Amino acid sequence: MPAKKATDAPVYNLPHERQVELLSEALLREYMHKRKFTDTLRTFDEENPRGPDTISSRALMSDLMTLKSETQKDMKADGIETIMEMLCCLRVQRRLEVEDLKRRAAAEVPPTPEKLKKKKSKSHDGGKGSKRKKEKKRVFAKEFEEDSPSDKDSVSKYGEKHTKRRSSEGRSDNSSSDEGSSGDESTSEQSSTSVGKGGGSKSQIGKKTARALLEVLCGAAGALPVSFLGQGFTFDGDVDYGFIQRKKGPDGVVSVVQAFVCAFFFKGPFMDVRRHQKQCLIRSIMTVLSSLQSQARLICLVDGPISADSVETDLASINTRRDFATMQDVENALHDFIDSWMQPNGSGVFCFLLSALLSYGVKAVTSALASNATSSAVAAEQHLITADGRCSVALTELLIPKESASTAGDDDFVLGNLALGMGAAGATCGFVTRNPDGNVTMTNGNPRCPVWIVHHEGRYVVLFLKRDNRRQLEQRRTTGATMSTDVFFYEPSVSDRGDTFVTITVNSEDENSSSDSFFLGRAIRSIPLWPSCAIHWNGAEPPF
Repeated sequence: MPAKKATDAPVYNLPHERQVELLSEALLREYMHKRKFTDTLRTFDEENPRGPDTISSRALMSDLMTLKSETQKDMKADGIETIMEMLCCLRVQRRLEVEDLKRRAAAEVPPTPEKLKKKKSKSHDGGKGSKRKKEKKRVFAKEFEEDSPSDKDSVSKYGEKHTKRRSSEGRSDNSSSDEGSSGDESTSEQSSTSVGKGGGSKSQIGKKTARALLEVLCGAAGALPVSFLGQGFTFDGDVDYGFIQRKKGPDGVVSVVQAFVCAFFFKGPFMDVRRHQKQCLIRSIMTVLSSLQSQARLICLVDGPISADSVETDLASINTRRDFATMQDVENALHDFIDSWMQPNGSGVFCFLLSALLSYGVKAVTSALASNATSSAVAAEQHLITADGRCSVALTELLIPKESASTAGDDDFVLGNLALGMGAAGATCGFVTRNPDGNVTMTNGNPRCPVWIVHHEGRYVVLFLKRDNRRQLEQRRTTGATMSTDVFFYEPSVSDRGDTFVTITVNSEDENSSSDSFFLGRAIRSIPLWPSCAIHWNGAEPPF
């Protein structure tokens, strides 16, 4: 008879709090047993009687604590036997490593040696050797011109032809950029300044594009809600991965970026929380922008203050950056903007929204609205911002990357996605909403990231898994076995934010029949991964 696997233990089917309690008791029992604390262990067993769920397997404890067998062998060789001592030792080692890395990062950069400075100076100025080479080239070119005058004429003709072709290509690029990035803006309003090799060019939006943007956002006669102007991507002090949204309005825009921050935040270890937050935010914004526009030269970044008293004027003169060579150049430019976008009362969220719309193209947005008008879910939506000042479903769906959209703009961006475990086509998330007849509508139910945005009557909640164990859940579901996991949910626009989660158990009947009375409960069960699951709310109040 084959031995039972540790993963078949009944503890995996228990709620999270019970798992932690049983694991703590098992670690204490193992420590007291190894250290020969017999009387203390006997007293502990009397106060905490053993039962059918008691963990007695060291392999099961190691699996629950994700402690590798190789690590245990190395530590046993050093005289560390119990799992509790191993965990303490690993924690100390990691703390020392982090402190060492911080010390190295804070160390001053050594000055450049004088010898290297002189070498760089010579290479910059050309040096004597380069001067001789230039003189030889000039002599050779002069002899070549004297020997073949006809070739000289043909070269000059080619130069004129090449210049004309370059200028025509520039005009065509500008026209396609206007169509894809800024509508029908005239070239006089798009006077640009080059930033450097591949770094894009600076310009302004212009009056015509500003009016077109406002019209597609809130209509020709509508006014832009103030809530969109005074909101930045500010992280919560209590929840490291969560945004703070002070005013309701741009919920849909914030929730899309929040979803990908949740997807990237738990991908690996980090030292500096602030730096990790900024990196996750940049990667999330890049994910959305690259899905809307796969060509780096057509991506547009917007940054600058916008006052509620002069929205159209400020919008027309706001700074933009475009004409990038690669996606990496876009990301480098975004590093210059990100601190401004993270200001609590700044225009970071609105600048991101403008960047997304201009990158996708104002005309393309208008066409998307017209095509979505036939859908029952967005039939009444004429603009991206509703009459009550909130994000429309159409705007949220526009920003969510589609499965068919390829974000493989260049090799550097592909490598960045592969490093995050997203694959070459970039990250995607799911979207759940309610259609007019009250039923749940699911888009992209099995996304690349274990993240889903749930929309209900103007409110947005982000559902996500901190550890992507969907493969194990699918295996248990298909075999009929039960398994529990924690699904976290976060709503940036509420005042009472926290690290809240529900525990779901696949292939188990829900003892709490009230779960279906909440839309969030029905939304969780609409995800194809766990259509029939028991939901344990862990004392949390469902948002809707």
